[in-house]
Amino acid sequence: MSQRFPVEARTVAPTRASFRLLLVIAALVAATGALVLFPGGATSLHAQEPTPTPTPTTLVRLDPPSQTVPAGTNVVVDVLVDTVTDLGAYEFELAFDSVALSFVSVANGPFVGSTGRTVTCLPTQLDVGTVRFGCVTLGSLPGASGSGLLATVTLGTSCSATSALNFNLVGLSNTLGTDIPTQTQGGSATITTAAVCPTPTPSPTPAAATETPTPTATPTASLTPTATPAPQLCQVGGGTTLCLLPVTQQVITGDLFTAQIAIDNVANLGAFQVDLVFDDALLAPVSIDVASFLGSTGRTVVCVSSIGPNRLEIACSTLGADPPGPAGSGILADVTLQARAGLTGTSPLQLEDAIVADITADQIPVVGVENGSVDVVPVPTPTLTPTPTDTPTSTATATITPGGPSTLVKVVPSEQTVAEGSDVLVDIAVESVTDLGAFEFDLAFDPTLRGFVNVANGPFLGSTGGSVIC
Repeated sequence: MSQRFPVEARTVAPTRASFRLLLVIAALVAATGALVLFPGGATSLHAQEPTPTPTPTTLVRLDPPSQTVPAGTNVVVDVLVDTVTDLGAYEFELAFDSVALSFVSVANGPFVGSTGRTVTCLPTQLDVGTVRFGCVTLGSLPGASGSGLLATVTLGTSCSATSALNFNLVGLSNTLGTDIPTQTQGGSATITTAAVCPTPTPSPTPAAATETPTPTATPTASLTPTATPAPQLCQVGGGTTLCLLPVTQQVITGDLFTAQIAIDNVANLGAFQVDLVFDDALLAPVSIDVASFLGSTGRTVVCVSSIGPNRLEIACSTLGADPPGPAGSGILADVTLQARAGLTGTSPLQLEDAIVADITADQIPVVGVENGSVDVVPVPTPTLTPTPTDTPTSTATATITPGGPSTLVKVVPSEQTVAEGSDVLVDIAVESVTDLGAFEFDLAFDPTLRGFVNVANGPFLGSTGGSVIC
């Protein structure tokens, strides 16, 4: 029922390749101060480096390039892109004079999602005199092409000065996750009609202190992943592997069921992407959600997911360089599907386009994947209990419980006739019970004649004042 194949040998379909962008989102925050939106890691971002030949035709610029406003009025500047093709993601860091200006807000513009792709923006990263912002897109539609508004940045003012507005870095990616070479053009803002901004006073450099022996810190286990490796979950041996749990299962037509996507033998996990593909003639997608393993060491988790006719997609990344990512084995995602009513058969459950990365955005090779399947079976035919032909009695359907021969659980009324379209109401009653603390029952009926509406707890269980939880 399972298959094993090297993930590295797969070709990522272009319509889903943009999911790879989220694998390394913010993986280097705190360590490098960069939000990395590209599979290549930090080297994919250009911080005003010399432009290679030929000169890129794509330009990211500020509009207006310069402006003058009175103190107390916000400086509003648009981040525009010119002459881009198939834009799938963008990121920038804008630097400003922190004495003259203060950050107010940043908002995504309409351009990156203008073709109908789903847009997800990452949390804004702020530092003294800088704001970093980025958004990625998801979907089968092409990326935006042409020119348009990427984002709008709003800065507050309080004193008179002129501040440069410069890009520390700009990164663009197409829907395949490939860098788009770009030029940048910054700007400036002049604030008037107020007192001149104070000049920052350099802090005096402390005199050399008398050296005092410093105790040498002894490395502790907390500096490494603290998660206790779980028992291996997948049947595929070797290095890092992915699998479905359970590998096979049987469900009744029309029922919901769940499957879990698991990982084995991983170290310092920082991000993952995976698709679950199924037969949409038999199954309908419901949801796919990140499980607890990725964030189990305390790292912040950011995810996007997508539901298609025969595919569920999820991509998650974690933020920062500390704490480390989880190690060992665990559950990456929980999947819910529904067997289509009235249909039976077997559907494969296949994991595709899987990518795993550590917290530094380095890809972790996946050596094997174990797929699964689900068998959709008919609704079982209920076994009818013969009813005595003389006088119906409750003993014919009574369930004898461990409470003793005198305790009786019965359906009341034992039989009834109702008009078509009317509800059938029955009580589940108990007789001659002592010190009842809990109950459970499974009531069978012919699904071709009636459908379930609701069930409610009666007053008897809590009649002595005890708390009741159903």
